[in-house]
Amino acid sequence: MATIHPDTYSFLKELNKNNNRDWFNTNRSRYLEIREGFIGFLEDIYPELVAFDQEVQGADLRKSVFRINRDIRFSDDKSPYKTSVAAAIIAGGRRKFSEYSGYYIHLENGDSLIAGGAYMPPSPWISSIRAKIDRESSRFRSIIEAPDFVKNFGSIEGEKLKGAPRGFKADDPNIDLLRFKSFLAVRNLSEKEVLDRNFGSLFIETARALKPLNDFLNEATL
Repeated sequence: MATIHPDTYSFLKELNKNNNRDWFNTNRSRYLEIREGFIGFLEDIYPELVAFDQEVQGADLRKSVFRINRDIRFSDDKSPYKTSVAAAIIAGGRRKFSEYSGYYIHLENGDSLIAGGAYMPPSPWISSIRAKIDRESSRFRSIIEAPDFVKNFGSIEGEKLKGAPRGFKADDPNIDLLRFKSFLAVRNLSEKEVLDRNFGSLFIETARALKPLNDFLNEATL
């Protein structure tokens, strides 16, 4: 099974200190090797992922990888490059990141993770999610309280409203869930875990634990 390129973290650490085009152009070949290794890792774990989640069948894994160039048009930070390598394997492709829940992997010095869920879903989707939680609160709680979910993620995460969302009362029995603005499952990773030869198995274990949450959230998009 493919592994993450061993130069990944060293390159990203150096990029963080030298975030300029001259340095990047000098080290472009290193980045391309790291990117190809990352894509190779995704290609290796992908058949096993599809075996239990056919919703991501047909994903273009190359296009699932985020560009390293930052969009600096509206940012005070003009650093041209991201200091991470990341991908989102999602039904409909990475561009559907704001519409579907899938599998997100992010590698960065001190901030590596595998995650899924709905990050700041747009109004129609989050309204549908809240309505679904209201109807199926027992099922939703069973998903986020399942032993495999707790083992891999601890608990659901996300920014919350201070009050009750529109259409719900502050004393609603499910207000603790309905106040979420994002519904995220995040497994933080150490550099040692990521570079281990068994990282592919860890990714698949985490993805299996994530799938029930993804299914619930994606049903709310139908």
